[in-house]
Amino acid sequence: MALGKFAAAVVNATATAANTNALATFNLDFFLYKVVQPPKEFSDKKDGVFAGRAGADGTSIWAAATSGGGAIKVHLLACMLARLWEGSEATSIWVEIVAERKQEILATFGSTGNIDIAAHQATLDDLERYRLAEWDASARAWLRTADLRNARQQTQLELVIRNFQIPVNSKPVLYESVLQAWKVALTGMENLLQGSPQQVQSGELLLGLAAWHLYPDMVVLSNSTKSIEQKDPLFGGGVLTFGLSGNTLSMESGVHWSLPLAYLRYYGDPVIRTRAMTEDGSRLSADDLSKAVLGCVLEGWGSDGEDTLAASKFILDLSEKVSEALSTDPQRSQAILEHHCSPLATLAKAASELLSSQGGERRRSLQLIRLGRRSADFLGPTCSGFGLLRSGFYLSVQSSPNEKISALRRLVKDLNVESEDIFIKYSRRLPETGEEVWECATALPIPRRSVKRTANRAEKIAEGHCRWIVTQLELAHSEPESLDLAHSEPKNPEFPNKHFADRFQKQTLEHHTNMIHQGENLFAKEAEIISCRQENGEEIIYWYQPYRSLLPTRLIKHDLTFVGLDYQRWIQDTNPGTRFEMLYGDMQAAVFVACPNQFDPPLNKPQLPPNAERSGIHHYLLNESLDSALFLQMCDEAFQSTGSDYMLSLQGFATAVQLYMLMPDASIDIRILEKTLSAAPWLKSARKLGVNKSLSLLGIFSLSRAQAFSCIIMFESGRYNLAPHMLSNVMAVSSGDSIFVAAPLLCDPLEEPHDQEIRRVLGNIGKPGIALLVPPHAPRIKPPDKKNWNLINLHDYDGGEEDYFSNTSLHLSFTGACVPIDVGFFGGQDTEVYMLEALVSVHERGQWTADLDVLKTTASTLLLRRSTGCLNGKHVKQGKKEKNAQHNPHVLTSVQSWAEFLERPQEGAIGTGIVQAYRNWQARLAATSVSLAQNHYTWVLSDDICWSCVYEDLDYSADLMNGKFTIIY
Repeated sequence: MALGKFAAAVVNATATAANTNALATFNLDFFLYKVVQPPKEFSDKKDGVFAGRAGADGTSIWAAATSGGGAIKVHLLACMLARLWEGSEATSIWVEIVAERKQEILATFGSTGNIDIAAHQATLDDLERYRLAEWDASARAWLRTADLRNARQQTQLELVIRNFQIPVNSKPVLYESVLQAWKVALTGMENLLQGSPQQVQSGELLLGLAAWHLYPDMVVLSNSTKSIEQKDPLFGGGVLTFGLSGNTLSMESGVHWSLPLAYLRYYGDPVIRTRAMTEDGSRLSADDLSKAVLGCVLEGWGSDGEDTLAASKFILDLSEKVSEALSTDPQRSQAILEHHCSPLATLAKAASELLSSQGGERRRSLQLIRLGRRSADFLGPTCSGFGLLRSGFYLSVQSSPNEKISALRRLVKDLNVESEDIFIKYSRRLPETGEEVWECATALPIPRRSVKRTANRAEKIAEGHCRWIVTQLELAHSEPESLDLAHSEPKNPEFPNKHFADRFQKQTLEHHTNMIHQGENLFAKEAEIISCRQENGEEIIYWYQPYRSLLPTRLIKHDLTFVGLDYQRWIQDTNPGTRFEMLYGDMQAAVFVACPNQFDPPLNKPQLPPNAERSGIHHYLLNESLDSALFLQMCDEAFQSTGSDYMLSLQGFATAVQLYMLMPDASIDIRILEKTLSAAPWLKSARKLGVNKSLSLLGIFSLSRAQAFSCIIMFESGRYNLAPHMLSNVMAVSSGDSIFVAAPLLCDPLEEPHDQEIRRVLGNIGKPGIALLVPPHAPRIKPPDKKNWNLINLHDYDGGEEDYFSNTSLHLSFTGACVPIDVGFFGGQDTEVYMLEALVSVHERGQWTADLDVLKTTASTLLLRRSTGCLNGKHVKQGKKEKNAQHNPHVLTSVQSWAEFLERPQEGAIGTGIVQAYRNWQARLAATSVSLAQNHYTWVLSDDICWSCVYEDLDYSADLMNGKFTIIY
């Protein structure tokens, strides 16, 4: 039964008056342990040794349901406390409630001489703290499962109530505050279920709604009235209204509750703690985290990331272009595979989901991104655009002077400046001599003469671009007018004088002709008076009468020389020209803008428009003629420039997301965003192993099992950073509603999962906090029992494919050994993280056979996995007869029970034992682990192994393995 329906039935069936006495009329110790395992139908063979612990944790709700109405109501209170408070805090609240209630009962008896028998029994029970903690842990796990089951309704409900700022209540005494919250929530919910409208005056009922998964229709009163239909069939008319009151000036957001916790620490005054249901929630999915980290990234971009949708489109296009560029290089096949799970691709996926979302989905995505923007420190020191938006990168990816000029023109096209106050200086290598020269070009279109004419043959003036180029001509041998190529026809350029054309070599002529075809007018740079200087380490350009070549009357260097004047002296003594400072660019190409000097009135130096570089780079990414090799090289340089900690955080984030992709229903504590990821011990140790430094934004880490568990513990708790070396022996982690299990414990021994492959089992071990399960140092194996002589046959293997181990099962139990882990806090009464010694036991027909250390044994060098097919491709597939040991030189002895297994051939006395557990992965795993623990060479065979190859290998390896050899089939 869903918790919502269960809670509704409880509240509706019991009179309100009984609610107030529930704590006095139930035996908490009794119903807490009435159910010790989940119902049997939750078990699943795929969960292996954890099958008995798998499934939604119904311990608390099942116990409550079988222990009377009072117990049920206390379970509902447990859900309220678990919804808002941390595990240790909720346990402390329970301890104080029990203590206060006992005192209250005894005080009543002392004053009246009367006492209820059930209440008296409750005072006699010694209810230990750890039992209360387990009770809370069960309720907490149930909430997580129910949240996932009712995800859409729960999310909608919490989005509404988290924006309503109101305290649960303001009572200063914990016992009184909790009892009031409990009673108000139960009473309000009962009225709603009976069809009576309710108005929210405080936060108790809202907290109850979120904890019990009940969804009445709501009316929210704010700037406008909004009705929210939740379509919960349990409510036949009861409508909840809120928004008429509430402390909107509260420092806390959402429904919040402050309590003094006297039993949280061993020593000291009560600790005042406040918890709130904020707009951010408490748990995130891996996809949610990706969107939040996208917000972290965009916040670090400054103005370039302010437009969320535009910046997200930039990331998406960048990822696609990188993938496209990688695909052009066959030597980067591994990089292509890595790119699909890289930080860039992970962010691009989040960006794609945002851009394709609509309505409520778009709203939630933007909320997650805003959450990330408020948590930008998660990635550490930021870098705009992964280094692609740093100054100068935009130009560095342009491969030719013409591309650089076009790029700069796009960059300044919206700049608020007159066209004559800005120009481009660029470098070009002369094809004839290899000499590098610098030339000038307009940055913005300017009025210029056109080759077209009006009807009366008058010259048209049109806007366009011009360049001042190096002509390599002797000015003394030509007229100044001959240097002006502006009158040349664009489609068929002709030069006015043969001497001029002869001095142009073919490549130069083609270059200038292309410029004319593109509509640019050309002028001789030698005809201009331009000087470059260094002032305070910056390049300054003085240009006497800029663009005067376009004017009807021109005063140029040749004119001054012709009349016998020293033109440089004349200019210096009169007007050095317009002073230009660099606005943007590098040594190869730069934009210069006019700035104040002693002759001109003051000018404010313009600035590039916001997001200009991002827009420019984005334009570049969409260029189909992109040079892939150059692009990847530039990306590599950009990514490396972001800083090691920032890149480490991004790689760690993507690595964690990949871990969680194998656990789709696992959730992440939102407090992880309060950490700086690069400081995590698991990430620092993974960094030592390294990733491909080339294109580092495309790589993630390959983790050891200990590092993977450390990562999961950090993301699961949002708080705890455990060093991987402390977890080297951990085989599973239990927390909340999840058991995170090392993959080898849940798969056939033939499989060889990667060390970092961790799988999630829905369930828990019934313990509070985070339990790290470790095997005993020396697991025991049942010795051979001579009393079982009549069960041992050890027939020769007949080639069959039978499973004789169908009665074999794996079980999880605990030795009781428990070691707390130091998490940096001392003095608390609850152990938050601890090592718990656990036994993985093999049973046959309910009888214990052995304890296993699966991780240790399956990593043994004595294990050989033989997978599908023939090794040399020459053997014919064999039937049962050909597989029979009698038809082969090497004797195989069939092992058909654990009694036979323990008595199987030793030291070659009879032959090699073959354990027949065909397609029974649990029995094969158990047999493999025990065989390896006995230091036997162990071969695990696939279903359709080539037996000819097996026998050939047996002949070859028999002497090497000294007869201590077991086959698992």
